[in-house]
Amino acid sequence: YAIFGQSLGSLLAFLLARRIQSKQLPLPLVLFLSGYEAPSVSSSAQRHLLPKDDFMKSLQALGRMDEVFENKLLFNFYEPIFRADITATETYQYEATALLNIPLQILKGREEVFSREEAMAWQKESIYDIQLAEYEGGHFFILQHERAIMELVVQQITFHLEKGGAHFPSTLLLPK
Repeated sequence: YAIFGQSLGSLLAFLLARRIQSKQLPLPLVLFLSGYEAPSVSSSAQRHLLPKDDFMKSLQALGRMDEVFENKLLFNFYEPIFRADITATETYQYEATALLNIPLQILKGREEVFSREEAMAWQKESIYDIQLAEYEGGHFFILQHERAIMELVVQQITFHLEKGGAHFPSTLLLPK
C-alpha cells in the first residue's frame, strides 16, 4: 500500500506513517505528500485567528474555491471546517523522532505559498533521498494535473515494487 496526503492530509499522512513505524506494523511502500511544507519548518502564520472577512481573503488567495466564496451561506457552512483545518496545521508542534524508513515523494505547486526549500526540508524525515515533483499552479495544482499525478503515483509504486518492496503483496495489480 501507499499513502497520499494533500495539504492537511500530508501532515496527517506523515503522522500516520510515524505511528505505523513506531508500532512496527507493515510500512507503506511510499508516502506521497502534496501541498504542504515539511513539518519541521516553523511558521508564524496565524490565519486561524483572523476575523471572518480577512480569513476568507486568506483562503481566496489559495484559489479554486470561487463557488464557496460567492455564496455566503455556503461559506458560513464551510468556514468552521476550513478554520479547524488551518488551526490544526498552524498550531501543530513538531517533534523530531526516528527517521521514517519509507521513501517520500513530495508534490508541490510552483506558486504555492511555501518555498521549494521548505518542501525539500521533508528530507529531515526519511532515511531515503526524497523526490520532489513540481507542477504549475498554486495550492490546488492537483486539480489541474490529475493525470500526471496519477502517472507519477503508478510510476513510484512500480519502481518501489521492482526494487523489492517487501511491504507490498506480490499480487498487487497495477494498470497497464
